[in-house]
Parts: sequence; C-alpha cells; structure tokens
Amino acid sequence: MTEHLTEEAFRVTILTEMVSYELYRNAVVTVSGGGRQVFERLARGQAKLIDEILEHCPAGVAGLADKPKDEQPCPLKGDFKQSPQRRLLDHLRMAMRDKQACIDRYATFVRTFREPGLCRIFELALSGARKQYGLIVQEYRQADQRVHRPGVDRRSKRTHLRGVSRPVPNKHSQLFISLLDSGRPSPF
Repeated sequence: MTEHLTEEAFRVTILTEMVSYELYRNAVVTVSGGGRQVFERLARGQAKLIDEILEHCPAGVAGLADKPKDEQPCPLKGDFKQSPQRRLLDHLRMAMRDKQACIDRYATFVRTFREPGLCRIFELALSGARKQYGLIVQEYRQADQRVHRPGVDRRSKRTHLRGVSRPVPNKHSQLFISLLDSGRPSPF
C-alpha cells in the first residue's frame, strides 16, 4: 500500500513539474529578446528540479520524464498584436499562477499525509516550487516596472501579489469545529 502511494506521489509531482516545464518552453517561442532568456533560465531550473525529483524516484515511475528536454517546442500560430514587453508580462503572469497552484497543491499534500516518505516527496517538490516562484515573481516585478513606468504627475503602480502561504485557520471557529464534528477531513 505504501509503495503504491509513494509511486503515485512521484507520478503526481513529476507530471505537475513537466507541465510547468512545457509552459516555460512554449513561452520561449512566443517571447522575444530578454524575455526569451528569462524563460530559458526558468526552463533550465525546472529541468534541474525534475532531475532532482527523479533521483529519489523508484524505477517504475522514472520513465515518465524520458522525453528529451532539449527538443524545440512547436511555434504557436497566431498574430501577436501585443508589444513584446506586454507579452512577456502575460507569460510571466501565467507562470506565476501555475507555480502558485503547484505550491498550493504540494502544501496541501504535506499537511494531509502523515507518512514521512510521502511528506518528503512533496516537501522536496514544494521547496523547488517555492524557489521557482520567487524567481518568477522577481522577473514579473521587473517586467511590470518596464511596462508601467510612472509619469511625472502620477505615482507608481502597486503590484498586489498573493503570499505563498495560507493563513492559519482559527481552530475555535464554528466552521472548523463543524468540520471536525462531521468527520470530513479539514483542508487545513
């Protein structure tokens, strides 16, 4: 039973990180200039994270990421009417949302499972996702400053980014107590 859960945990983390890798590789094609270098750097970091997860992976699941990492993604068809800076900002926003979803998923798994082996898998993926998220946020803020330059008579735009961690729930609230009384697992 534990071996099956461990293999499934590795499968979930590898497939989730492969989706992020593909997102970065596809952005390389559509973004030009310095944005291309940003997404190439993010893709390299993502490939390192996948390799790090694969080092701890059992042999049965390791075949999920056998696809070559250096293949060129197919270019997207379409007319790009946006400026290159705006396109970079949009792709960084997509990458930021993707990584935030990964962080939320891994943090939920770490809080949910009690098996130390499973928690180590998700903690490894969570730490790598947080590092990637920090890089993406840094690049997003720089791109946002380039797109939305403040004028002489207006102040600079404030960027509201959601924090990485969720607030701790109030264990004395009626909702928390009713979840415990009903027998349903709490998402906290």
